[in-house]
Amino acid sequence: MALTFRANAIPLAKRPVRETDRVYSVLTEDRGKLELLARGSRKIVSKLAGEMEQIGVLDIFIARGRAFDHLAGAAALKSFPLIRASLPRLLAALAAAAFLDRAVKPAFGDPALFNLLREYLETVASAPERSVPDSALTPAFFWKLFVRLGFRPDLEKCVRCRKDVAGGECSWTSHHGGVVCRSCRAELALADAAPISRDTLTALNFFISSPLEECSRFFPSPPLSLSVKALTAAWSQRHLELPAIGV
Repeated sequence: MALTFRANAIPLAKRPVRETDRVYSVLTEDRGKLELLARGSRKIVSKLAGEMEQIGVLDIFIARGRAFDHLAGAAALKSFPLIRASLPRLLAALAAAAFLDRAVKPAFGDPALFNLLREYLETVASAPERSVPDSALTPAFFWKLFVRLGFRPDLEKCVRCRKDVAGGECSWTSHHGGVVCRSCRAELALADAAPISRDTLTALNFFISSPLEECSRFFPSPPLSLSVKALTAAWSQRHLELPAIGV
């Protein structure tokens, strides 16, 4: 086994260790989430800390250790200065990174997760500033992430009887995994089931299937936005036991 290796990575979070060290959580392209010890990175003169504070894609150098692998070096591959220069963009990027850090287990290797976060950062940086808090960009990121983590909702067939609910009256239940038809809801007396509009179901389908850049150009009406935020929060809490901060 190699004693050192390199990886493309996006920083997610950090925490202090001892007086001058930090542990960085990073999402890598090929090895999933890694937690790496960076010695001396809390020192003011630390060049490594400067690189790791960036929001972007890094080329990192890793040395294997006993308790922790060590972060030996980092160089920027792609940075996003427009994110740092805008509070709405910065808050969106930090919230996405923090959520991924809590939602993804270490060494859960999935290049699609890395690509999703990179695409989100690229879209946050390039979209008009008002698109970041007001468009469907962030909700779409969360729903794509839910699907990637194995929590795809049923949006077209009743979760109980599997009948097609297209065009018919239906309700939503996060606990059971999506839409439930009128008759099944009555039979089961589901406590968390609530009516869901056709517009909301269409929006969720759009979020899951469309590129993030396209989602950044869709601005939901205030009622639709509130409905989507409530469903996103409920889904995240039920399936990941995490608040969907920043939606």
